[in-house]
Parts: sequence; C-alpha cells; structure tokens
Amino acid sequence: MATQITYSIRRVDRTPRLESSIEEDWPQPYKVEIKYHDREDRDEMIAWCGEKFGQHTKQWNNPRWSSNTGHSTVWFKNSRDRTMFLMRWS
Repeated sequence: MATQITYSIRRVDRTPRLESSIEEDWPQPYKVEIKYHDREDRDEMIAWCGEKFGQHTKQWNNPRWSSNTGHSTVWFKNSRDRTMFLMRWS
C-alpha cells in the first residue's frame, strides 16, 4: 500500500504596496506605482479608476488619469484623485 505524503506550502503575502511620487514635467504628474500585486488586484484597481475617473484609453487622452501597458503604474492629473486612489487601496 502506498503512503500518501502531504506538504503544507505557506503562501507568501503579496499584498499590494503603493508608492507615490510626483513627476513635475508630466501632464499627469501624480504617479502611483503598484508593487507586489496579483493580476486580479491590479485589474480591480484599474476598473475602479475607470468607474471613478472615466474609462482608460490607450491613447492616454483621459484628462484625469492614465496607466502604463501593464497597469502597474497609474498617473493622475489632480492630487485629489491620487489621494482618493491611495485612500481606497491602502
């Protein structure tokens, strides 16, 4: 009879961490980098931005916000929008 061995694998906590900075020369200077995220977390954040600030466009022509191709960085035109994002996802 075969012996069954069970291993317990501890999941490393991948809670998203947000890092905020200001890029003064950009039209949307308030930058937030999303680090250590799962794809589902990131997609939920981007969908939330679309609901609150208008849909994301690939042409970066939404006046309030935009994100890079991988959606790991989000830029905001207004500090209030960035603050609202940080408060929601922190």
